[in-house]
Amino acid sequence: MEQITNDSKNQTDGEKRYIERRSSARHRNETDIDDGATWSISSNEGMSRSSHDDGHSFQNVSTHSDDQKFTEVDKLSRNNTSYHEYLELVNSLIKNGNAQEYFYDGVEEILSISDSEQTMINNEDDERLFNDEERISFTREQLVEYQQLTKLLRFIKNGGRCTTMLSLALLRDHNLQDRSAFSAFKDSSTMSILLNFIEMYDRDLKLNALYVLEDACHNSSFAYEIFRLGGIITIINSMCLDHIGIQESCSILLKLLLFRRARRVIRRFGGLSKLITLLDELSENLVENNQAILHIFQVLLLSCKSEKNKYVCIRYGIGKILPNIILNISNESSTSIISLFEILLQIPIFRLQMIDTNIIISLINLINLTNIEFNRVICESLYYLSLDLNLLQSIYQYGFKKLKKLLEHTKDPSIFCSIINILTEFIHNNENISNDIILNMINFLKNSSYFLYLSRIIKSLRELTKIPQTIELFKQEEIFSQFILCLKNENNLDIKLNILFILQKCGKDNEASKMIIDNDGLQELWTLFKLASSSIKIAAGWAIRNCLASVENHGELIRSFDGVFYLILNMLSTENIDVLAVTLAIIAEIVKDEYNLKILTDLGIVLKISQLNYLDYAQLRKPFCDALANLSDLPKNQEQLGNRRVVIALKHYLQEQDPELYKPLTKVIYDLSRVPSNCGILHEVGIAPNLLKLIGDDDLIVQEKAANAIRNMRRLQNMNREIEQTFVKIVSQSNL
Repeated sequence: MEQITNDSKNQTDGEKRYIERRSSARHRNETDIDDGATWSISSNEGMSRSSHDDGHSFQNVSTHSDDQKFTEVDKLSRNNTSYHEYLELVNSLIKNGNAQEYFYDGVEEILSISDSEQTMINNEDDERLFNDEERISFTREQLVEYQQLTKLLRFIKNGGRCTTMLSLALLRDHNLQDRSAFSAFKDSSTMSILLNFIEMYDRDLKLNALYVLEDACHNSSFAYEIFRLGGIITIINSMCLDHIGIQESCSILLKLLLFRRARRVIRRFGGLSKLITLLDELSENLVENNQAILHIFQVLLLSCKSEKNKYVCIRYGIGKILPNIILNISNESSTSIISLFEILLQIPIFRLQMIDTNIIISLINLINLTNIEFNRVICESLYYLSLDLNLLQSIYQYGFKKLKKLLEHTKDPSIFCSIINILTEFIHNNENISNDIILNMINFLKNSSYFLYLSRIIKSLRELTKIPQTIELFKQEEIFSQFILCLKNENNLDIKLNILFILQKCGKDNEASKMIIDNDGLQELWTLFKLASSSIKIAAGWAIRNCLASVENHGELIRSFDGVFYLILNMLSTENIDVLAVTLAIIAEIVKDEYNLKILTDLGIVLKISQLNYLDYAQLRKPFCDALANLSDLPKNQEQLGNRRVVIALKHYLQEQDPELYKPLTKVIYDLSRVPSNCGILHEVGIAPNLLKLIGDDDLIVQEKAANAIRNMRRLQNMNREIEQTFVKIVSQSNL
């Protein structure tokens, strides 16, 4: 780099303004190159350089101190790291054979993931693509271009104002996107000077510098170099200073923010807060500043690819500015505004700030059947707003007809899913309009391969299974094979859970359950019940139970699945109460078959159930009573179930006075009372008073079972009294 010194004391008004270095060279790392600093205006109105690299802010640097430490100020975490400590840390990692690469922001690469994009493999974030010092030979044309540009750049650095302005204007006639142009700029270190022109109060000089940088930034190497020189904050400060060149500045920022680390820098060094402040100032005159506002929103939208930046925008008050802008926009070029609004609505705390019916009305009025992209973000915004029940009613009131018309004409999956999700609750109360919409959803499910949209459609279908005609349409369209295929192929937890809940509802219908079984659905459900996570096991288990309850003579079908009986026995050892509850419910259905009952009895299922430790939980009451009621059909089991733990649990269930439990409870107690030894335990526990109350129950079966159980207990008691009296007589006679 060409270095020019300037003695401000000897400088006269007619002399050229030279460039001087502010910080001493001895305070820079030996491997640093001059291009790593940024330029600023010195006190003598000349241009000087400060040691400010992007990501590091060197503060309080004394030119007379040999032990000066360099400190990186992290405005997000408020942690300070000594420059020497940072070097020791990197060196220690290299000695230990760590293969991780470290870039300009140093210790930032060692920290935990801060941006959602860090997990993505993206070549635009690889510094090596833009920092390669190897020179590939220029062609003759490129060499001529390089020489001409070098001359112009010297005039820019060393010339007066008029010379600089002419040189900047001539630069725009050259192809600045070519590699030769980048080499010329970098060799002459002119990019940093152009960044200083942007900070000046000279309007023409500033705009011409922006024009050049805007054109040059189409070359990714140019964009990265500007970013590395601290251009992001420089450009934002310039925009906020005088509101000049906002369109060109935003165009440059859009190129710089393609780099992941640039999105981190704009957050850490206050760029987002300054943009939001600028947006607030411009929104005072929306008509005049409309285009500038749109460009700033494009910058914010790209910045919000980083998850943390969304929260920073909310924290600095974007929620107070957006409603006023949305209420006053009236053209389709505002896609970036609604897009940012839609992204922020995904965050619950932002949605709470947007509870305003006027926003709903404004968004609905902006719907245009011809603009797919604009409609997509509007419908997505309405979907997130519809999560609030009050706003949902407003959407129905002001936008139902328009949304339904858009639904009939659109072929875009995003618009389709958003409208369907909004209208799902409305369909519950208007069944006469639901058939066509549900059929459209079924056809979408058959033809769609989009993961995001598939998840949302299935979620809506789950809600619509509460309507009886939905299951009828499922059977009509034979959609169950598609559901089973999704269970096999999809790994997303939400999709699987929603499909399993749909199958639970459909399993209660006899014809639908047969269609599930015919499409190998029961086999897949058993696989999930065996191998999946707890939440999937529970949902799959209830789907199995409902299918078995709807199908008659399923005994042979159950026996056709290998290892089912051993699986059931193993599940009884679980500590998960919900898994245990669904296991008992499945047992209650399986043992309805005589052969299955004998098989499970021989495997010791009665002993396992009698020893369960979680009988006080409410979710176990119904399945436990149902399982005992069906197991007690076998006389062999009646004696084994007659232990004090089981009888005490039955008594507690009777005391709950739950009508759903009366039928299985009275059956179990009656079956137990048929064994004389059990009657004694029933009498000791004191279950008879609770049974007496059920003799007057409305259910005849409950009356009969309760009465017969009391009869058996009294009969045994009478027999015991007769035996006792006979024994007393014998003893008295022997004494005589």
